[in-house]
Amino acid sequence: GNMDCECSADWCTNPSPYEGKKFHASKGTVVLKPGESMTTFEIQMLSDDNFDSTLEFGLTLSNPVGCTLGLYLTLASVKILDDDVFPSNKYREKLTKDPSCVSWKNGESFTMLRSWAGYTFRHTPGSRWILFADQVDNMISVSEVVIMRLLVNEVQMSTEKIGGTLQENKMWIVIFGLLVTLPFAITHWFKYRRTKWKVTGGARKVLQENLLRKYLNQSEARRFASRS
Repeated sequence: GNMDCECSADWCTNPSPYEGKKFHASKGTVVLKPGESMTTFEIQMLSDDNFDSTLEFGLTLSNPVGCTLGLYLTLASVKILDDDVFPSNKYREKLTKDPSCVSWKNGESFTMLRSWAGYTFRHTPGSRWILFADQVDNMISVSEVVIMRLLVNEVQMSTEKIGGTLQENKMWIVIFGLLVTLPFAITHWFKYRRTKWKVTGGARKVLQENLLRKYLNQSEARRFASRS
């Protein structure tokens, strides 16, 4: 528009998976006074203790007054530079003093592993299903031991009772047999679904993606320090 007169445009944040987690949905009007070619406005951010890469969300400009919006200038990207440390903010002070971890890493291996596991659990939804499937497998393994024990006892009792035949309690033996074999269908389905949940590859992808984007958005001095 003409810089000799005031112009304005409405703006609003676009729907985003980070809305309500990293920022508040907002809208407003940006005004450029005569002679101004640049101005700023604020969007309220939400702080948390979870490490994330440099995130982005969009906003839309509309209703220009005293100016026009270019074809590709109605949409803008907003970049969120996360200030949390990996894998958890409990190491912020130590990492600030020694980013190489050499002076303080001894004795912290398990707690750092636990923090990394929590980070992976938050960022890979399939990990919840993996955890559930493992608990089901454990329950099935225990139940199979109990059922086999009951089956052996039933066979022994039947043999002693009717002189070496199993005719009297054949129905119970069939039921026990079904209880042993049917769980295999459940475990087989879980093993098949594990390939769809992609936890191993997903965790690697999330970690590499976050660290790479974090590195790319650092200053040259910080990049040089991390390389050395």
